[in-house]
Amino acid sequence: MRVLIIGQDYFHYMNSIVKACEMLGHEVLKVVSPEFKKQKGNYWKMRAVKLGMKNIETKYYKKLNLQFVKTAKEFKPDICIFINGKDITQDFLIYLKENQIRTRLFMIDSIQTAAFRPFLRNLRYYDKIFSYEPSDLEFLADKHNAVHYLFVGYDNSIFYPIQEIRQKEHDICFVGALYPSRLEILEKVASYAHRHNVKMIVHTTNRYPQKYIWHSPRNFFRRLRFKIKYPYVNKCIIDAPLYNEELSKIYQKSKICINMHAGKHNKLHTGPNPRTFEILGCRAFQLIDAGHLDYIHLENKRHLVENQDIDELCTSIDYYLHHEEEREKIATAGYLWAKEKYTMQESVRKLLE
Repeated sequence: MRVLIIGQDYFHYMNSIVKACEMLGHEVLKVVSPEFKKQKGNYWKMRAVKLGMKNIETKYYKKLNLQFVKTAKEFKPDICIFINGKDITQDFLIYLKENQIRTRLFMIDSIQTAAFRPFLRNLRYYDKIFSYEPSDLEFLADKHNAVHYLFVGYDNSIFYPIQEIRQKEHDICFVGALYPSRLEILEKVASYAHRHNVKMIVHTTNRYPQKYIWHSPRNFFRRLRFKIKYPYVNKCIIDAPLYNEELSKIYQKSKICINMHAGKHNKLHTGPNPRTFEILGCRAFQLIDAGHLDYIHLENKRHLVENQDIDELCTSIDYYLHHEEEREKIATAGYLWAKEKYTMQESVRKLLE
């Protein structure tokens, strides 16, 4: 089958979907959909859009979608997969429908966020819609008759056990953005780590970007304020995000990997994030915040360990740091189950059904 995949290069996910399609025996063409706001030399155009000249952005995406039509005419796909699909116009979707090219929309962000609201009117043109966010199913129930939950599986060419990694360099690791809700939890965990002489590491994005020299004073006070408010986390942080193979290695070099979801309210991030499966795919031990496993078949204390609150998280950390055999047993069971059920190939198989 000939598969056309269109979307933004969001971390490794688009390339992983392409690889999974190829591993399943399909001929694939990947087309990156570059965002208007990320185009070089677009500064004044973006300023104009913010001042109300929306037609500049509209013309950009119209031209981009005409290129998609040209690509589809040349490649002649049997099916087209859109990753998020925020930049896709009705003209291209109508072309696909008129030419009987099947369409799949795969949301790896929640469709409920404000950024996706403008393109809700296009939903009727997709044959099937899949979302990694379970609450999207209820949100879309009256807008489309073929909406399905689909996990974002892990890429087992990136996240897999590396035999050479035998020693655990870190007792506890967390990788991700430092939202206020996460910082509250991490500060308490870091306090525990400090008191018990436990090695903890936190990798995050650059918290203090300095584009201009006059940012220096501002960043100095930001660092000082952070150090005063989060003294223990401050000792653990490395302002360098990790991706792909480097991320996989950190998971495997850590005795305990903490996974916290980013939801700011109950309607978003109700299902497992991609990190859930990536940690399992590395055969690493995972502590996860409770309430995200309803749509998948992972069992608490068999494949990973759920925690209801900060106190339970710290109790679990203390327990599993001192029970290595039990920790390794859970990590292995989680890995074997994820390898069978939750790879990106399994996600793509469901997309193409």
